[in-house]
Amino acid sequence: LQAHFNSTNDSTNNDKMEIEGDKSQQKNSSQTQPKSSENNNIDMYDVMEPVDIFKKFDMSWCDKVFEKTKWNEKKALLDDLLKEAVTAIRLANTHHSHIDDLLKRLLTDNNITVVTTVIKIYTALPTGHRRNFSTTVKIVMSSILGKLKDKRGQIIDETCKALDSFLYCITLDEVIEDLKEILKDKAPEVKMHTMSLIEIGCEKYEKMPEKILTLYKN
Repeated sequence: LQAHFNSTNDSTNNDKMEIEGDKSQQKNSSQTQPKSSENNNIDMYDVMEPVDIFKKFDMSWCDKVFEKTKWNEKKALLDDLLKEAVTAIRLANTHHSHIDDLLKRLLTDNNITVVTTVIKIYTALPTGHRRNFSTTVKIVMSSILGKLKDKRGQIIDETCKALDSFLYCITLDEVIEDLKEILKDKAPEVKMHTMSLIEIGCEKYEKMPEKILTLYKN
Protein backbone atom coordinates (compact mmCIF):
# COMPACT_ATOMS: atom_id res chain seq x y z
CA LEU A 1 0.00 0.00 0.00
CA GLN A 2 2.82 2.37 0.91
CA ALA A 3 4.49 1.57 -2.42
CA HIS A 4 1.22 2.33 -4.25
CA PHE A 5 0.92 5.64 -2.34
CA ASN A 6 4.50 6.61 -3.24
CA SER A 7 3.86 5.67 -6.86
CA THR A 8 0.74 7.86 -6.92
CA ASN A 9 2.63 10.81 -5.43
CA ASP A 10 5.41 10.41 -7.99
CA SER A 11 2.82 10.40 -10.80
CA THR A 12 1.09 13.50 -9.40
CA ASN A 13 4.38 15.33 -9.02
CA ASN A 14 5.32 14.46 -12.61
CA ASP A 15 1.97 15.79 -13.84
CA LYS A 16 2.51 19.04 -11.92
CA MET A 17 5.99 19.40 -13.39
CA GLU A 18 4.60 18.86 -16.92
CA ILE A 19 1.85 21.44 -16.37
CA GLU A 20 4.32 23.96 -14.97
CA GLY A 21 6.63 23.25 -17.90
CA ASP A 22 3.76 23.87 -20.35
CA LYS A 23 2.91 27.16 -18.60
CA SER A 24 6.53 28.22 -18.76
CA GLN A 25 6.66 27.40 -22.48
CA GLN A 26 3.44 29.33 -23.11
CA LYS A 27 4.83 32.32 -21.19
CA ASN A 28 8.10 32.26 -23.12
CA SER A 29 6.20 31.81 -26.38
CA SER A 30 3.94 34.79 -25.66
CA GLN A 31 6.97 36.91 -24.89
CA THR A 32 8.50 36.10 -28.29
CA GLN A 33 5.31 36.80 -30.25
CA PRO A 34 5.43 40.08 -32.19
CA LYS A 35 3.40 42.76 -30.54
CA SER A 36 0.69 44.48 -32.51
CA SER A 37 1.70 47.93 -33.64
CA GLU A 38 0.73 50.60 -36.05
CA ASN A 39 2.81 48.78 -38.67
CA ASN A 40 0.09 46.14 -38.87
CA ASN A 41 -2.25 48.80 -40.22
CA ILE A 42 0.04 49.85 -43.07
CA ASP A 43 -1.60 49.77 -46.48
CA MET A 44 0.64 47.49 -48.57
CA TYR A 45 -0.12 49.70 -51.57
CA ASP A 46 1.98 52.44 -49.95
CA VAL A 47 5.08 50.30 -49.53
CA MET A 48 5.09 48.12 -52.65
CA GLU A 49 6.98 48.95 -55.82
CA PRO A 50 4.67 49.69 -58.80
CA VAL A 51 4.34 46.92 -61.38
CA ASP A 52 3.78 47.76 -65.03
CA ILE A 53 1.52 45.01 -66.36
CA PHE A 54 0.62 46.95 -69.48
CA LYS A 55 3.97 46.22 -71.10
CA LYS A 56 2.64 42.71 -71.56
CA PHE A 57 -0.96 43.68 -72.29
CA ASP A 58 -0.25 46.21 -75.00
CA MET A 59 -2.10 47.22 -78.14
CA SER A 60 -1.07 44.08 -80.04
CA TRP A 61 -2.48 41.98 -77.20
CA CYS A 62 -5.77 43.87 -77.45
CA ASP A 63 -5.86 43.16 -81.20
CA LYS A 64 -5.48 39.45 -80.46
CA VAL A 65 -8.47 39.59 -78.12
CA PHE A 66 -10.61 41.31 -80.73
CA GLU A 67 -9.56 38.77 -83.36
CA LYS A 68 -10.87 35.84 -81.32
CA THR A 69 -14.30 34.67 -82.45
CA LYS A 70 -14.77 31.92 -79.87
CA TRP A 71 -15.80 33.13 -76.43
CA ASN A 72 -13.57 30.67 -74.58
CA GLU A 73 -10.46 31.85 -76.45
CA LYS A 74 -11.36 35.44 -75.72
CA LYS A 75 -11.93 34.63 -72.07
CA ALA A 76 -8.58 32.82 -71.81
CA LEU A 77 -6.76 36.00 -72.84
CA LEU A 78 -8.84 38.12 -70.48
CA ASP A 79 -8.10 35.70 -67.65
CA ASP A 80 -4.39 36.41 -68.12
CA LEU A 81 -5.02 40.12 -67.61
CA LEU A 82 -7.29 39.44 -64.65
CA LYS A 83 -4.64 37.29 -62.95
CA GLU A 84 -1.97 39.98 -63.35
CA ALA A 85 -4.31 42.72 -62.14
CA VAL A 86 -5.30 40.75 -59.05
CA THR A 87 -1.73 39.74 -58.20
CA ALA A 88 -0.14 43.19 -58.47
CA ILE A 89 -0.74 45.11 -55.24
CA ARG A 90 0.35 48.40 -56.81
CA LEU A 91 0.14 49.12 -60.52
CA ALA A 92 2.43 51.55 -62.28
CA ASN A 93 0.72 54.64 -63.63
CA THR A 94 1.48 53.90 -67.27
CA HIS A 95 -0.51 54.32 -70.47
CA HIS A 96 -3.55 52.04 -70.49
CA SER A 97 -6.14 53.73 -72.71
CA HIS A 98 -6.02 50.71 -75.06
CA ILE A 99 -7.15 48.52 -72.15
CA ASP A 100 -9.89 51.00 -71.30
CA ASP A 101 -11.19 50.84 -74.87
CA LEU A 102 -11.02 47.04 -74.91
CA LEU A 103 -12.91 46.59 -71.66
CA LYS A 104 -15.59 49.10 -72.52
CA ARG A 105 -16.28 47.40 -75.86
CA LEU A 106 -16.34 43.91 -74.36
CA LEU A 107 -18.71 45.06 -71.64
CA THR A 108 -21.46 44.69 -74.26
CA ASP A 109 -20.28 41.28 -75.53
CA ASN A 110 -23.01 38.72 -76.23
CA ASN A 111 -21.39 36.09 -74.02
CA ILE A 112 -22.13 36.32 -70.29
CA THR A 113 -18.84 34.69 -69.32
CA VAL A 114 -16.83 37.28 -71.25
CA VAL A 115 -18.84 40.12 -69.74
CA THR A 116 -18.43 38.70 -66.23
CA THR A 117 -14.66 38.46 -66.71
CA VAL A 118 -14.52 42.05 -67.92
CA ILE A 119 -16.39 43.23 -64.83
CA LYS A 120 -13.98 41.26 -62.64
CA ILE A 121 -11.10 43.11 -64.29
CA TYR A 122 -12.85 46.38 -63.52
CA THR A 123 -12.95 45.21 -59.90
CA ALA A 124 -9.24 44.36 -59.81
CA LEU A 125 -7.70 47.41 -61.51
CA PRO A 126 -8.88 50.14 -59.08
CA THR A 127 -7.26 48.48 -56.04
CA GLY A 128 -3.86 48.63 -57.71
CA HIS A 129 -4.30 51.97 -59.44
CA ARG A 130 -6.22 54.01 -56.87
CA ARG A 131 -6.64 57.64 -57.97
CA ASN A 132 -4.65 56.94 -61.11
CA PHE A 133 -7.68 55.01 -62.37
CA SER A 134 -10.20 57.74 -61.56
CA THR A 135 -10.52 59.07 -65.11
CA THR A 136 -11.35 55.59 -66.40
CA VAL A 137 -13.89 55.04 -63.63
CA LYS A 138 -15.66 58.32 -64.37
CA ILE A 139 -15.93 57.39 -68.04
CA VAL A 140 -17.24 53.87 -67.46
CA MET A 141 -19.35 54.53 -64.35
CA SER A 142 -22.61 54.93 -66.23
CA SER A 143 -22.07 51.68 -68.15
CA ILE A 144 -21.21 49.72 -65.02
CA LEU A 145 -24.19 51.13 -63.12
CA GLY A 146 -26.33 50.08 -66.05
CA LYS A 147 -25.36 46.46 -65.42
CA LEU A 148 -27.42 46.62 -62.23
CA LYS A 149 -30.45 46.37 -64.52
CA ASP A 150 -29.30 42.96 -65.75
CA LYS A 151 -31.60 40.07 -64.85
CA ARG A 152 -28.75 37.63 -64.30
CA GLY A 153 -27.60 37.33 -60.70
CA GLN A 154 -24.00 36.60 -61.65
CA ILE A 155 -23.69 39.88 -63.53
CA ILE A 156 -25.32 41.85 -60.71
CA ASP A 157 -23.07 40.31 -58.04
CA GLU A 158 -19.89 41.10 -59.97
CA THR A 159 -21.16 44.59 -60.79
CA CYS A 160 -21.68 45.37 -57.10
CA LYS A 161 -18.11 44.27 -56.37
CA ALA A 162 -16.78 46.48 -59.16
CA LEU A 163 -18.73 49.50 -57.92
CA ASP A 164 -17.40 49.02 -54.40
CA SER A 165 -13.88 48.80 -55.82
CA PHE A 166 -14.39 52.04 -57.75
CA LEU A 167 -14.46 53.84 -54.40
CA TYR A 168 -10.69 53.37 -54.24
CA CYS A 169 -10.51 55.86 -57.11
CA ILE A 170 -13.33 58.33 -56.75
CA THR A 171 -15.71 59.99 -54.33
CA LEU A 172 -19.46 59.99 -54.88
CA ASP A 173 -19.68 63.67 -55.76
CA GLU A 174 -17.49 62.99 -58.80
CA VAL A 175 -20.13 60.67 -60.29
CA ILE A 176 -23.25 62.17 -58.78
CA GLU A 177 -24.97 62.71 -62.14
CA ASP A 178 -24.55 59.00 -62.96
CA LEU A 179 -26.02 58.11 -59.58
CA LYS A 180 -28.98 60.42 -60.08
CA GLU A 181 -29.66 58.85 -63.45
CA ILE A 182 -29.59 55.24 -62.27
CA LEU A 183 -31.84 56.09 -59.30
CA LYS A 184 -34.55 57.06 -61.79
CA ASP A 185 -34.92 53.38 -62.62
CA LYS A 186 -38.13 51.89 -61.26
CA ALA A 187 -36.69 48.47 -60.37
CA PRO A 188 -36.41 48.10 -56.56
CA GLU A 189 -33.26 45.96 -56.88
CA VAL A 190 -31.47 48.67 -58.87
CA LYS A 191 -32.32 51.31 -56.27
CA MET A 192 -31.30 48.98 -53.43
CA HIS A 193 -27.85 48.24 -54.88
CA THR A 194 -27.28 51.89 -55.75
CA MET A 195 -28.22 53.07 -52.27
CA SER A 196 -25.90 50.43 -50.81
CA LEU A 197 -23.07 51.90 -52.87
CA ILE A 198 -23.95 55.41 -51.68
CA GLU A 199 -23.94 54.28 -48.04
CA ILE A 200 -20.47 52.77 -48.41
CA GLY A 201 -19.23 55.83 -50.29
CA CYS A 202 -20.50 58.18 -47.60
CA GLU A 203 -18.07 56.64 -45.11
CA LYS A 204 -15.20 58.29 -47.00
CA TYR A 205 -16.35 61.78 -46.09
CA GLU A 206 -15.42 63.54 -42.88
CA LYS A 207 -18.12 66.03 -43.74
CA MET A 208 -20.65 64.88 -46.29
CA PRO A 209 -21.24 67.28 -49.22
CA GLU A 210 -24.73 68.75 -49.26
CA LYS A 211 -25.52 67.34 -52.70
CA ILE A 212 -24.67 63.81 -51.54
CA LEU A 213 -26.71 64.25 -48.38
CA THR A 214 -29.67 65.41 -50.48
CA LEU A 215 -29.29 62.45 -52.83
CA TYR A 216 -29.18 60.04 -49.90
CA LYS A 217 -32.25 61.54 -48.22
CA ASN A 218 -34.28 61.55 -51.41
